[in-house]
Amino acid sequence: MSDRFAPLPPAVRASELTLLALHTAITIGGQLARITARVWDLPHLEHLAEQAAGHLLARAVEGTGHPAPNLRYSDIDPTTLATVGVRVHRSADALIIDVWDTDPVLPSTTPPDRHLSAVDSLARRWGSYPAPRGGKVVWAEVGPKAV
Repeated sequence: MSDRFAPLPPAVRASELTLLALHTAITIGGQLARITARVWDLPHLEHLAEQAAGHLLARAVEGTGHPAPNLRYSDIDPTTLATVGVRVHRSADALIIDVWDTDPVLPSTTPPDRHLSAVDSLARRWGSYPAPRGGKVVWAEVGPKAV
């Protein structure tokens, strides 16, 4: 496991990827969350997990990377290319999706940006913390909501 996220207990399984901070990271990270939900027998969370991960990653890419969906790779300066990280782990009946980026500024909750507004409607709860080795982590817990 990487040192970008807060440590998990040894018994907790996690799926994790480090991706270039490009528009494609949004789709790839969303698919990681969807597949993880399926593999861990939480098929009812597949769609929610994919959507929440996509919004968290879109926010990270827009803030630190190259968000243009039709970016020509020849236009990318590799010396300034950032990365983002996504980790999915389980907590009882829920999935927790962590997204790391290099920007150390924690998101404001008032008013939340459009991506965090979407995450707020999809997730049971969400939050953020400074990453152990720099940057920040914004996370969301996706699971059945209490009625």
